[in-house]
Amino acid sequence: MGAWYTRLYGICILLILAWYALELMKVPLVVDVTHEVVLAQGPGWVVLGALFLMTILLFFAPPRSTKVHSFVKATPTGEVRIGFAAVRDVASRTARQVPGVDRLKTAISDAEGGLVISMRIRATAGVNLADMSETIQTRVMDAVKDATSLSVNAVHVQVSELSPEPTKA
Repeated sequence: MGAWYTRLYGICILLILAWYALELMKVPLVVDVTHEVVLAQGPGWVVLGALFLMTILLFFAPPRSTKVHSFVKATPTGEVRIGFAAVRDVASRTARQVPGVDRLKTAISDAEGGLVISMRIRATAGVNLADMSETIQTRVMDAVKDATSLSVNAVHVQVSELSPEPTKA
């Protein structure tokens, strides 16, 4: 089913629901509009207006993308697609193995000439942050190159916070 069929179907369903809601509230669809009638039928018109707005939003909403974002590498026998998520997983697993990494969040982007990997890290207290960051950069760059054969332009490491020091007993 195409995207426009889905939207048309959704609009029809919302219009049927609006009609049914108005019938349940006994709102006449054709009335001699006066101030008293509008006040008396207020809730019905609010429901109709809300359903109308939902219909408009559904109609103009961008279609969902089901495309998996991936990097394409040409080989002599065809092409290989490696998903952003796979590259992110390789980078994250490698960084977690570095001593001092408590939590991390990884983002991958495709830049001119290679990948750019950005990592936000929560480090454990007492670790040398500069050494830890350099180790992460080197290991992640090597691991992604080895696992995917994609070139890595840069690995950006941002230590955003430190984990609390454990209480001593």
